[in-house]
Amino acid sequence: MELVIADQIRLSRTPDGKVWTKGWGGYSEFAAYRGPFDAVKIACRLEPVSSVGRDAVRCDGSGVSFIGLPYYVGPSQYLRAAITVRKRIKELYCPGAAYLLRMPSQIGTLFMNYLMGKRHPSGVIVVADPFRDFERKSCGHAAWRLLQWHYTKSLRVACRNATALAYVTGESLQSQYPRGRGFATNFSDVVFTDDWYVGESRVYSEIRGRCWNLLHVGAFTQPYKGHDTLLRAAAYCRDLGVPFRLTCVGDGTYRRRMEDLARRLRLGDVVRFTGEIPFGAQIRGALDDADLFVLPSRTEGLPRALLEAMARALPCIATNVGGVPELLDQGDLVPPDRPDLLAQQIVRILSSPATLTAMSARNLAVARRYHWTRMAPRRERFLEHLCQSTEIWLRTRSGR
Repeated sequence: MELVIADQIRLSRTPDGKVWTKGWGGYSEFAAYRGPFDAVKIACRLEPVSSVGRDAVRCDGSGVSFIGLPYYVGPSQYLRAAITVRKRIKELYCPGAAYLLRMPSQIGTLFMNYLMGKRHPSGVIVVADPFRDFERKSCGHAAWRLLQWHYTKSLRVACRNATALAYVTGESLQSQYPRGRGFATNFSDVVFTDDWYVGESRVYSEIRGRCWNLLHVGAFTQPYKGHDTLLRAAAYCRDLGVPFRLTCVGDGTYRRRMEDLARRLRLGDVVRFTGEIPFGAQIRGALDDADLFVLPSRTEGLPRALLEAMARALPCIATNVGGVPELLDQGDLVPPDRPDLLAQQIVRILSSPATLTAMSARNLAVARRYHWTRMAPRRERFLEHLCQSTEIWLRTRSGR
């Protein structure tokens, strides 16, 4: 039996049929879902490109292939492509396959509606809270109320009807989107292998005269990462006389707007925007060079970038949203949209070597709980339940 994963991601396909990504793990992330299935196929948006850079990461491989859906970006382009996307999903439907939907997403919602019409069982992985994702400040779209209502309703329907349900958080998403009567579990969908972890935590001692390296990693595709909050906090820190350099890693449509904000705040000499950094050794190098990781998001599921920083024993400050409190100590959290409190927290932590040292040890210990060997048993049980449920449905269907 094949597993079809409906995913909202956008990837690139070269003329030779190979599929590539730039910003994250690639093949191993998808291969982790093969489990009891003969093969995994990912239905997602594929952009035809003539070539990719040397920093691109291959996504397809043994047992993992991709089904291309029409390529669009954002709600406006989706409306123009909606009929074609729906037609493509109908063409792709295979009664003998198992289906896994990553939600919330428009592609996942379209697959869900079609499968429900066929009474075909499906598995669901809940990766974010659409009610928070589509709040005005998080979304930045004029139709944010409509989007919020649509995706929140769709996710609740998906959770009630899923034959196998998984959450990336331990408690946060479960409290907002409870399961129905199907099997449910939780696991991080990030595949952390040994190379992601440093051997020991950091020890901070001398801080006098030190210029601190602050790091943020997050896409600029939507405002929810709180880049504006981070830049305003950086301006507070500068006015307080804190010697620092801030590096912002990531790219997207909001990057230019944030570069303009940095200029207005007169941060040009202390803030650097790098664009995307290739997944793997290069992003690990950036984390190792940093002294403090800052994630001022307005909403999160279980943030991958934060876990990556923690695996490198990097002290971290983040907002108390989504699953973040499951990762960080309460003393390392601040409210969203409060650049003044974020700046105060940065100053407090950077003034205490003992605090930084304790944060480093604590973060590394927590990150080790998310090693793939600890997540794999839960993922395997989830996939086995989805496989068995689909097999039972197929036998029942053939017997009618």
